[in-house]
Amino acid sequence: MTQYVVISGASSGIGKAASEALADAGMTVFAGALNDDEAKQMRAAGRKGIVPVVLDVTSTASIDAALGFVRETMGSEGYLYGLVNVAGVDFNAPLQFLEPREITQMVNVNFLGGMLLTRAALPLMRHDASRVVFVSSAMGLLATPIITTYCGTKSGIEGFADALRIELRAVGIKVCLVEPGVI
Repeated sequence: MTQYVVISGASSGIGKAASEALADAGMTVFAGALNDDEAKQMRAAGRKGIVPVVLDVTSTASIDAALGFVRETMGSEGYLYGLVNVAGVDFNAPLQFLEPREITQMVNVNFLGGMLLTRAALPLMRHDASRVVFVSSAMGLLATPIITTYCGTKSGIEGFADALRIELRAVGIKVCLVEPGVI
């Protein structure tokens, strides 16, 4: 049976590498791109096993459209084997120099986006067979000046994932965190 995975933030960095690795392992990866241009670039690469999908984690309409496509593609017998929340953004500056829109964007992408995407994806998962992965950061564990807001968003996703792990344990859906250092 085909194993289906959704990865947010898959057009570059960790998300792209994870998409390629899981596709190489034989999974069908719905690789989330922020916009049509990124999705077109991913399609042009023609990587077997990777299905680009526009997925802006800050938009519930985008999340619903992307997961609707995933549901339709999987069919009635398919289910999400995994959800990998990678989408993230950082503006390296002390808090007092960040614009309010930059702070809001970091909170919406790094914290709220993973929550909203996970909530919407849970009905596509199968108990005792699926998993949710959050790519956080070592900065979610360390208080670091200059990237205060980023640290706060990553710390928030750490706490959320820990609580969600307990909440979903009863139905057998695994939740884990990846906490990479500087990349």
